[in-house]
Amino acid sequence: VSPSSGPQHGGTLLTISMHLPCVRPVWCLFGDGRTAQPARQQSTSHLTCVTPGQGDGAATTTVRVMVEGDANSHALLYHYQASITIDHLHPPIGVTDGATRVKITGRNFRQDADLRCAFDALQANPQWLSPQSIACIAPPASVGTVALRLVDLQGNALTQTAAPFEYSPRATVASLLPDTGTSQGGALVSIQGAHFLRRAAT
Repeated sequence: VSPSSGPQHGGTLLTISMHLPCVRPVWCLFGDGRTAQPARQQSTSHLTCVTPGQGDGAATTTVRVMVEGDANSHALLYHYQASITIDHLHPPIGVTDGATRVKITGRNFRQDADLRCAFDALQANPQWLSPQSIACIAPPASVGTVALRLVDLQGNALTQTAAPFEYSPRATVASLLPDTGTSQGGALVSIQGAHFLRRAAT
């Protein structure tokens, strides 16, 4: 079964390799309670199904394939991981040409080579900092707000909810008035330019 693990809120698309000589009604059965999920036969050698939610946190369960009511297939192991939660982004705004380092704080971040930051459909490799924080470099994108979430290599969401991240044009400075001042400081300087934000990027 691939992947062999996923978040406890479910929704992970699994691929199971097994021999199915012809198209038949197929189901995936999860756990001792045999929660049934409809499966789709992709070929005579593999099928796909989506994991259900598991409300008890991290746990290992069994997956069996039921073909036309027969659930005697070999039991496969699947590991539910605690769902990743995003609480805060710093900064929540970046420039459209990319390269903004975004620190994401939350819970249950893992050191996992399969983890990716997804800015809508655009992905970036994260830097693991601690179980409560990671960082990633925002890719270039158009002006607007995107949904930032964490996904695996197959694009399965590892977070139940996304955090909004805003792309804005890079600010430009045209002039300063006055453009000189004393070494003691204290001068009020007017800055003329474009694309200044009305709010702080915190």
